[in-house]
Amino acid sequence: YTLAFNQELADNFGVTAGLSRRQSDITRADYVSNDGIVAGRAQYKNVIDTAVSKFTWFASDRFTHDLTLKYTGSSRDYNTSTFPQSDREMGNKSYGLAWDMDTQLAWAKLRTTVGWDHISDYTRHDHDIWYTELSCTYGDITGRCTRGGLGHISQAVDNYTFKTRLDWQKFTVGNVSHQPYFGAEYIYSDAWTERHNQSESYVINAAGKKTNHTIYHKGKGSLGIDNYTLYMADRISWRNVSLMPGVRYDYDNYLSNHNISPRFMTEWDIFADQTSMITAGYNRYYGGNILDMGLRDIRNSWTESVSGNKTLTRYQDLKTPYNDELAMGLQQKIGKNVIARANYVYREAHDQISKSSRTDSATKTTITEYNNDGKTKTHSFNLSFELAEPLHISQVDINPQIVFSYIKSKGNLSLNNGYEESNTGDNQVVYNGNLVSYDSVPVADFNNPLKISLNMDFTHQPSGLVWANTLAWQEARKARIILGKTNAQYISEYSDYKQYVDEKLDSSLTWDTRLSWTPQFLKQQNLTISADILNVLDSKTAVDTTNTGVATYASGRTFWLDVSMKF
Repeated sequence: YTLAFNQELADNFGVTAGLSRRQSDITRADYVSNDGIVAGRAQYKNVIDTAVSKFTWFASDRFTHDLTLKYTGSSRDYNTSTFPQSDREMGNKSYGLAWDMDTQLAWAKLRTTVGWDHISDYTRHDHDIWYTELSCTYGDITGRCTRGGLGHISQAVDNYTFKTRLDWQKFTVGNVSHQPYFGAEYIYSDAWTERHNQSESYVINAAGKKTNHTIYHKGKGSLGIDNYTLYMADRISWRNVSLMPGVRYDYDNYLSNHNISPRFMTEWDIFADQTSMITAGYNRYYGGNILDMGLRDIRNSWTESVSGNKTLTRYQDLKTPYNDELAMGLQQKIGKNVIARANYVYREAHDQISKSSRTDSATKTTITEYNNDGKTKTHSFNLSFELAEPLHISQVDINPQIVFSYIKSKGNLSLNNGYEESNTGDNQVVYNGNLVSYDSVPVADFNNPLKISLNMDFTHQPSGLVWANTLAWQEARKARIILGKTNAQYISEYSDYKQYVDEKLDSSLTWDTRLSWTPQFLKQQNLTISADILNVLDSKTAVDTTNTGVATYASGRTFWLDVSMKF
């Protein structure tokens, strides 16, 4: 459901507002055993609420003020079908406000922003014990299983923001024009995390005794981080060539690293008529989920091994993760109405944070070490063809577009698992049955071979009908799984190494369609009714596999109905 509101309250003051709710009921398997047997199905609900309002005041010819209020909240029931009794409630909220003031100076425009944002999330399990049995019974299923959960965990962060940016008016020196800008930002992040109850995990061995027994104590901890940023750039134009050199400086008091990022972009309008354009750029981006790592480290301090092992966390002068990105693009107008675009992006990730754990038998201490061993290289290609103006046939406008895309990545860190996974100490793993260097193992999570998408939109202006379609074909690919000891492909002689295997996921063809109607006789009410059918063909598309080889699939045919009215 969507509701939008726009109202002028005075000659120089107005408000816009929007409300929406999206709700779905999803049937999921209650439990799927290692050999694919399904025991029961259940309904799970997902609700997302969004609200935003913006008040604008044109105080004078020089001053404009915007006050924005925003809220988003979601809650969903969820389970992991490979774990019995894993039902849990998950949710998050984000809300905040921002005040923007634009000041028009004689020679520049100054924008100042002051804001506050609150972001929180939680997971609440029905159970506070998570354990594995080598022999268990669930419904009609028997065998090895893991069940339960780890209780109630929550975390939140309040971000207090101050930003300012000065955009100079364009000025000319000789035959060269300049349009520089300068900016500064300060963000203070005040975060906390809480485990609301004591929970535990263990394995019940063949003798019926608990092993690997760990207790997670109740606790609450907090963390504060200051982030400082300065940046500047200048758009330099000469005839039909534009350059934009820039630089950015970042500092935070958690890792205490001073980071300088070069920025550069160039654009060449070959014939000065925008029919043939070449762009190229190089940029460096610093950043990583440092705050989440810090909160997770706080929770780890509440962990106790029943065997008596102590825990110790080590940070080896961590650097801030960064990405170097090289981009090139070509835009060409073909004939009078076809626009072709080709883009290539090479992205190399450096100093990605990984985590490894080991146990010192002499001191009975479990040592967790964070380091900057992670790195990836990604090649991304994109080619598209579209019309500058839609085709007009009778009273119908037809707007086609075709897109070819390809992504190839290689590295030694599985970014899909964030900072949780790291390579072994000697940098060797078992990959598809062979002991190899971890650096030579391609990152499967982001390897998306050739994908072809055809978008075709039909608009009938007199009736207000729009029919939008997307037909997408995805080339077959491989999914990476970590083998468990119960998997038939596990090699016992390599039990000291992590073992990976690639499972083939077949190619897929999907069709999504949307029909929307804006009745012309209710044009003043701005009423729009839309119906979506996602995966019209009900294609069975495997998207991943578990460590036991059980496949997970993309959603089947899905229906959505949306009614919106603007006032």
